[in-house]
Amino acid sequence: MHDSVLSGILELITQLNEFKSCLPFQTHKPHHGKPKGLSQEMLLASVFESVGIDILGPLPKSYQQNEYVIVLTDYGSRFVEAKAFRSANAETVAEFIFENVILRHGTPKELLSDQGVQLRSELVKALLKQLSVHQKQTTAYHPQCNGLTERFNRTFCDILAHSIDENHKTWDVLLPFAVYAHNTCQQDTTTETLFKLVYVRDPVTPIERALDQTIYHQYAQAVRDSIDYIRATVSDRIAASQKRSEIQHNRRHRDAEFELGELVLLFRPVIEFGKSNKF
Repeated sequence: MHDSVLSGILELITQLNEFKSCLPFQTHKPHHGKPKGLSQEMLLASVFESVGIDILGPLPKSYQQNEYVIVLTDYGSRFVEAKAFRSANAETVAEFIFENVILRHGTPKELLSDQGVQLRSELVKALLKQLSVHQKQTTAYHPQCNGLTERFNRTFCDILAHSIDENHKTWDVLLPFAVYAHNTCQQDTTTETLFKLVYVRDPVTPIERALDQTIYHQYAQAVRDSIDYIRATVSDRIAASQKRSEIQHNRRHRDAEFELGELVLLFRPVIEFGKSNKF
């Protein structure tokens, strides 16, 4: 009798293990415990040495027929460039990179993007190759790899939600103001404005100019006296902030090692029909 009970238990355990290994169970079972993947340290970049680009949209069509925003974030300063477009194709992406980045801030060393078709187009690849810009692409279903750009996207959408008219057709008019507010606001991490990190001076707002007509900026002297100190201090503060983020991330995650050729299960979030995967 004991042998029959024991054999029944062993058979049940075998069936349970087989059930756990089947694909439907693995894809639908709830996942408990810490998710895999510890935080990876990101090397600090100089101003406009490493940049991230993303396409936001489609948004409600504006009065000017715009539906998309191309957003670029500098990883060295967190400074943002953004522009509204009627369409998001390879030509508009290449135009944005050349006019809003290269001609304004110089040529970056690397450009980080997601797996969007426009960003992987032959035109964009050819442009970046001609400019000797190394293109990196984030992992599919993991936009956090381009976190700074995604963060501005959320900030911009929050601003629009509280500012645009009822029919949502004036968001492109507010876009430059949202970018300016972002770039001239003091950041918690660096305690400096992003504008100052790039131009080594604080912006003179229209109100300041109207109140005081005798404001003069000794730009050259400010560059010589403060640029090294400002950027060194900011680098230290960013490094400290990244370390704190790494500690917080690792408290909620566990390390995972995979062997070459090992089968893994890719999690793909379910996207409702008719909805964008960005919102």
